[in-house]
Amino acid sequence: MCWKMRLFGICDHPDIIPERATLMPETEKPLPEPTLLDPLGALIYYLCVSEAKKKAGRVPSIQKISELLKGGDKPINPRIGLLWEDLLWLKENELLLSEHEPEAFVPRSLASHNVNSRIKNFVPGFKVTHSGWREILPSKIVDTPLTAVRLIALKDLHHFCQLQVPQKMLLEFLLKENLIPDAGDYYTFVEVVTRIKYVDVDLLIGEQFSQHDWDKHFHVGPSEIFAKQDMYLELRAMDYFPEQTPQNRQMCRMELRRRAEKLAGDKRR
Repeated sequence: MCWKMRLFGICDHPDIIPERATLMPETEKPLPEPTLLDPLGALIYYLCVSEAKKKAGRVPSIQKISELLKGGDKPINPRIGLLWEDLLWLKENELLLSEHEPEAFVPRSLASHNVNSRIKNFVPGFKVTHSGWREILPSKIVDTPLTAVRLIALKDLHHFCQLQVPQKMLLEFLLKENLIPDAGDYYTFVEVVTRIKYVDVDLLIGEQFSQHDWDKHFHVGPSEIFAKQDMYLELRAMDYFPEQTPQNRQMCRMELRRRAEKLAGDKRR
């Protein structure tokens, strides 16, 4: 099986690995099909999560999201303009997993009812409360820049390792980049992102990562959810980098990619 992703044109992408085992029990109910985010969808997802974090998890109204997107190809809100610039820059530098037509990266407005249609189909991480408000489920999604940039580091290694990323290599890279303080935090990170199905591993190790698993040889890689949320994760990871100028953030992102390439190349020698 190829995650039903051939329909979306990304099944054969060299950065997508085959389906792997996860830490969760096989008896767990399957999740609904995750949403494939296009550039506008990734931006709306990003705005929903960002605003919800300021409001105790409550997703902003569709009117507010629509208001933020106003201005068409010349966004009124400067922050929205910068996010569109980041998306286009990511595409131009071939840092994205999925392919979209160039016009998909042109900023555009969206009416409230179309915003609503987008948000109600977001999977995973959103629910509707009894009062009718939408809320994010932080335990089901990546909502912090640090977690996002760790995942993007994995994606970069995955690209240069030709699909196979030994878990010890990811640990080494995250330590070198000061993205993880120690091995204990690393294995907690791997356990969590595997449990919420953003990362696949090729080792069945039960419901919990024990210290006995730390020295085992296994590989890690982006999952189906990761691949479909790739643009959102890139936007969230950008928040980790210094924000003096958009160019500064983009330079930091590209440097991460280059250092991943160097480490992968060194390991092949």
